[in-house]
Amino acid sequence: MAGLKKGALQCALVEAVGTFLLALTVFQTRDPLAIGLILMAALYFGAHGHVPYLNSAVGFGEWFSGSIDLNDFLVTLGGQVIGAVGAAMLSTRLSEAAPMLHGGMKTHMLGLTEVLTTFVFVSVVMAALSHTDRFKNSDLYGMVIGLTATGLIILGGGAALFNPAIALGVLVHCKIVGMGAEAMPMAHIVAYVLVPFVGAILAVWYHDYVRGMKK
Repeated sequence: MAGLKKGALQCALVEAVGTFLLALTVFQTRDPLAIGLILMAALYFGAHGHVPYLNSAVGFGEWFSGSIDLNDFLVTLGGQVIGAVGAAMLSTRLSEAAPMLHGGMKTHMLGLTEVLTTFVFVSVVMAALSHTDRFKNSDLYGMVIGLTATGLIILGGGAALFNPAIALGVLVHCKIVGMGAEAMPMAHIVAYVLVPFVGAILAVWYHDYVRGMKK
């Protein structure tokens, strides 16, 4: 993913559809295996021209590393949030309750979990798709990324999300339907929306350092 190769509209559409399916699976099941499998499928069916990120922490990491420009990041982020909002709306209709992201953890532990899981996830994605020549021509990237997501959700006790776009989708949906802070308290907004970007930055720094050692 050295940049977005298709037009902005096509890229946003791929991101929106893929994130819609991923977020809907998160909201409806919270099952780690189901989430990993749907992520795997979404990565493959969207990969005809632009391999989708489906995760704003990944897109941010790509921008922070210089692989894409700011406009590309904003295009992917916009598509992801639109997809997540749509998934939240459909999940509310299906379950007759708005999706919640409360992890059942203390705020500081939730934040630590998000940093750790995002660091690992973004590191794996960067290695599989962007920054390691060994994996660039492999078709196994979807399986690797999907299984990594499954393992990290299990590691996080089911509370790990490591995807700010999905959290933003829930937040926007709550605003649309007029739900207050009880649906998504400020502490959870910080943990799920802002903290993962710290993990993404750490992943970029880690990869830059390791790659520098090999030169």
